[in-house]
Amino acid sequence: MWQSNSRKRSDGNRVHGVELRSSSGFHLKRVTCRITSLEATAGAAAIEGRLLLNDVSSQGLAFYSPEILPLGSLVSIEFEYPEKTSLRAKVGWCQQLTGVGKIITEKSRSFRIGLVFEHEKPEDEERLKAFCDRLAEIYPGIDLTRAPYAA
Repeated sequence: MWQSNSRKRSDGNRVHGVELRSSSGFHLKRVTCRITSLEATAGAAAIEGRLLLNDVSSQGLAFYSPEILPLGSLVSIEFEYPEKTSLRAKVGWCQQLTGVGKIITEKSRSFRIGLVFEHEKPEDEERLKAFCDRLAEIYPGIDLTRAPYAA
């Protein structure tokens, strides 16, 4: 695509490996997450999902997945950003996405899945609080008090 020399092409906003997209001042912070089943019978490999940090709250989160997860199953979700964190959660809802408005990526993520955080030990709750505090520090406008919207 042709551009005049007076305009510079942006190669995307990246902060700490996270892509920031801007539209009228609203930022969607996208990160990759790894989801591993904690069910005894699972034995499946970890799933790589895509998470919008705007879809994280102190109660749970929503992410995009290439695979469906059974409702009520226990999972571990790991993030590398803003710092390496692993949290325990239960699948609360799952929605299959249609092709309308599909964004072309190298990996198809046809499902949107909602997780509710589970606290087996006090350390789990402390780890979640530290994760949310770090997000609020980096992104002062992020609302971590509301639950991720359901399907």
